[in-house]
Amino acid sequence: MLNTHLSKFILSAFWLLLLTGTSLCAQQAFDLKDCFKIAELNNIQLRQLKLNESISTVDLKQSKDNFLPTFNGNTSYNYALSQSRNFETNDIFVQRSHALSLGLGVNASIFEGFARKIRVSSSELNLDVAELETAVFRNNLQLSIFSSYLEILRAEEQIRIVEQQDKLLQDQYERTEKLIAAGVIPKGDIAELSSQIAQQNASKITAENALEISMLNLSQQLNYDEDFTLEKPEDLPVPSTEDYKNFSVEKIFSDALGTRPEIQANELRLSIAEYGLKEVDARRLPTVSFNSSMGTSYRKVKFPPSEASFFNVFTISESTLPRQFAENFSWGLGATANIPIFNQWQVKNGKQRALLGIEAQKVSNESTEIELYNAIQQAYLSARSNALNFEASQIALESAQTAYDIIQKKYNYGTATLLEVNTALNNLTINQLNNNNARFAYIFSIKIMEFYAGKPLSL
Repeated sequence: MLNTHLSKFILSAFWLLLLTGTSLCAQQAFDLKDCFKIAELNNIQLRQLKLNESISTVDLKQSKDNFLPTFNGNTSYNYALSQSRNFETNDIFVQRSHALSLGLGVNASIFEGFARKIRVSSSELNLDVAELETAVFRNNLQLSIFSSYLEILRAEEQIRIVEQQDKLLQDQYERTEKLIAAGVIPKGDIAELSSQIAQQNASKITAENALEISMLNLSQQLNYDEDFTLEKPEDLPVPSTEDYKNFSVEKIFSDALGTRPEIQANELRLSIAEYGLKEVDARRLPTVSFNSSMGTSYRKVKFPPSEASFFNVFTISESTLPRQFAENFSWGLGATANIPIFNQWQVKNGKQRALLGIEAQKVSNESTEIELYNAIQQAYLSARSNALNFEASQIALESAQTAYDIIQKKYNYGTATLLEVNTALNNLTINQLNNNNARFAYIFSIKIMEFYAGKPLSL
């Protein structure tokens, strides 16, 4: 019996270990490039933009296919039933007829005032704009993912700092218990330390919640529902506090005007608007088209006998279907010229709308350039501010660490109180957290400047 229970226990433990191992193996670990690739596959808006590219590709093909002629067949069948009166005999008779026609037609536009050529050029630009719109959204998405990625790394570092201070408090608590037991310090000191540990636990919970929120934000950006972790860089380099000075707002903006997809897309939209004006002007020119058609028909009429009624047996016309098809065959070709004279001022009003559309696009382009310049300028000022803040936080952290080390030594020799130690530890923790925040904020600022300068986002 004991062996049976032992076997079941071992088997259950084995399956539990196997399932746990499978779960751990199933959990993916992504680096920054993996996150970009997953977003490329899963993000709904990005997929929609790629579909827009495909639609624009089809539109371009159709604009080119419009140069081809059209070739269509047609057929019709009619059945007629009529009732008439024979005025010589004053009798009523019924007549039934069947009519069948077949035809083929070719139509080709010879000249449309260069409108079709203009539409092809405009469709090519529309495809380029669709691709650039995808690139704009991809840049913004990657920037958002990069921000979330750094936020997760920052939150994890916050937790590590809190846990490190928690360990120091636990060690301090154990030493305090020994000192109280030896009668070196009063028992009341332990209460102050317990309160400090409770506050530290609350800080840890807050940091863990912040991490969970950051992970949720990233998973939503990736549209990825499975559990995953992030691969942390082995050594996250911290830029020098002088690195922001290597960037020039004017130079970055000048280079961005030739490389940023939103600027390029606006330039193409302006060209599309100008093609619209050319297409309106093309309506002033005459159009020429060619057409050709062939066809034949067949008709069968049933005539009544001398005493006609609706239910009589009718006679059938003698001409057969092949014979009528041969006799009724027709063929022809022609050309049509349409010369515009007056069309309700459509060309004049259309040209005015096209000119206004060009001016509106120019204003939109100018607005985008101003927004880009402002964004680069703000990014530079943010980088400078974060550099100074990071430098100040490093100095403050060094001072807090030195103060804590001194107070800790004094406490060990009995010349400092536990309250002084806890105060120094609190100050050290706050400065460590501030320094961590300042470090990641400065890293992000420098990466933003590099991003505007045309470099890909990376760690």
